[in-house]
This record gives sequence, structure tokens and C-alpha cells, in this order.
Amino acid sequence: MVTAMGESGHGVANHVPALILLKWTLHDARWNGASFLGLVWNSFYLAFLAGLIAVALALILGYAKRSGNTRPVRLSVDVSGLGYAIPGAIIAIGVIVPLAWLDHRLIEVVRFVSGEEAGLLLSGTVFALLFAYVARFLAVLLGAVQAGLEKIKPSFDYAARSLGRRPAEVLLQIHVPLLRSTVFTALLIVFVDVLEARRHERDTRDA
Repeated sequence: MVTAMGESGHGVANHVPALILLKWTLHDARWNGASFLGLVWNSFYLAFLAGLIAVALALILGYAKRSGNTRPVRLSVDVSGLGYAIPGAIIAIGVIVPLAWLDHRLIEVVRFVSGEEAGLLLSGTVFALLFAYVARFLAVLLGAVQAGLEKIKPSFDYAARSLGRRPAEVLLQIHVPLLRSTVFTALLIVFVDVLEARRHERDTRDA
């Protein structure tokens, strides 16, 4: 009987988070038709795109370290891993300031060449958001990819290279399929983290 009560309590506890999310969605969320759906689509689109870009960079950096491990590669991997430890506000400043400076230089070039005024091409577009999200969450994917690559025997690389496969072909044809579950899990983590960051941004803006 105690076991049954424990299992019942455990089952109820599992449903509490879902019930809370349902309550937030149906009661607390501010529904506004097309505007709300547009916000949802933008958040999902940014999260998915940021995840894909981070996956590609993590695979490239992880495989570069595995195959070469030169000093520039090690430095790139180390710098890429700092994003998750740095506060989001610092990353935002580190992204916006140089992009804004570059935007003003581009505006001057466009004005000189065509005589027309150009808007903010980098800091005022989705490019800045994607850049910040990838810089922030790349470390998550990079750690997962490196851990997955360590489980793949180097003999796979040697055999493929002996058959004339280039490094990019080895990565795409051998390592990516073997890392499918690892990459999918890491992509899902980044997707959720970006959605959480988007929610925090909206809460801060509305406060």
C-alpha cells in the first residue's frame, strides 16, 4: 500500500509541471491572434537556426581539434567554450558594440558609393541575435560533440583517409551519422536554452 501511495504521489508530481505550463498558456499568456503567433514563430525560428549554426560550428571545431589539434585550433576551441560562463549582458555588449561600429563604417561606404542612406545591416537585424545566441550556447554543443568524438575510434579516420576521403567527407559521411543522437540531444538543449533566453528578454522588456 505504501508503494502504491508512493507511485501515486510520484505520478502526480510528474504532472505538476505540465499543469503549471498549461495554466500559464491558457490563463496568464496574453493572446493577441496573429501577433502572438508571429512571436511564437520568431522564437522557434531563431532557436532552431541558432541551434543549426552552433551544431555546424561545434562539429567543425571538434573535428579540427581531433584531426589536427594545432595551436590556432586549440585557441579557437578554448575561446568558443567561454560563452556559457560569461553573463548574457556582457555578451550582448560584446556583440552590439563591434557590430554597431562596423554598421556605421558600412553606412559610410554605401553613402560614398551610392549617395543613399543604408540602415543598420548587422546590429539592427537578426544577424546580431544569432551571433549572440551562438556565442552564448556554442560551448554546450562543443562539449557534447567532443565527448562523442572521443568515443569514435581513430581507426575510422585512418581507414577513410586511406581510401582517399577528404577531412570534410570523413566528418560528413562517418562522424555525423555516428554522432546523430548526440547532436540531436545537444541541439534540443540549445533550442530550449534559446527559447528560455527569448522569454527572459520579453519579461525584462515588459517589466
